[in-house]
Amino acid sequence: MQQHDETWIRHLAAHGYPDAHPLGAGMEGAVYALHDDLVAKVWGDRSSAELERLRLFYADLSRAGLTFATPYIERFSARTTSLTAISPARSSRSMVW
Repeated sequence: MQQHDETWIRHLAAHGYPDAHPLGAGMEGAVYALHDDLVAKVWGDRSSAELERLRLFYADLSRAGLTFATPYIERFSARTTSLTAISPARSSRSMVW
């Protein structure tokens, strides 16, 4: 089970998100609000290749014209052994996972 870590809040603040705060944590990662329109998910155990496949899959879903919101990964970055996915918090195409 992924837990929130104050180190991540400091890391996000140092990278331009001084108001970052925890939203939730679960089996795959911890989610932090960056501001009203953006969240970051710190994945516990995913490779860059896995996240890229997931990002491409979510992008395909967003173009499918579905009548419900689907996840969307705007970008991701690596820090030590964890990966962070940055995603819109609210839109017609996205949701927080």
